[in-house]
Amino acid sequence: RVITITTISPGKELKLVTNPASGKIILSAGSQVNGLFHYRITTANGQLIRDGELNVQRQGLHTITLPERIVTGIYLLDINNKQTTFIYKLIIK
Repeated sequence: RVITITTISPGKELKLVTNPASGKIILSAGSQVNGLFHYRITTANGQLIRDGELNVQRQGLHTITLPERIVTGIYLLDINNKQTTFIYKLIIK
């Protein structure tokens, strides 16, 4: 298995703004990030908590609503499209 790490150029980043999060996740999209992204929130054991689509059409803040009954803990947030994947350790409080 080969793992490649690529440095993201300025403007092409999708930053996790709220961490720890409660109720919603806020992401900040750079000026060159746009398009339809698929996201998955999973537990550390890989159990799927929520998945969906995030449509980024402009630079700025974008929101993913968390399930009402999500418990406090550490999760993985995977956001990807055909060109780019962003993976974050997400803390829910």
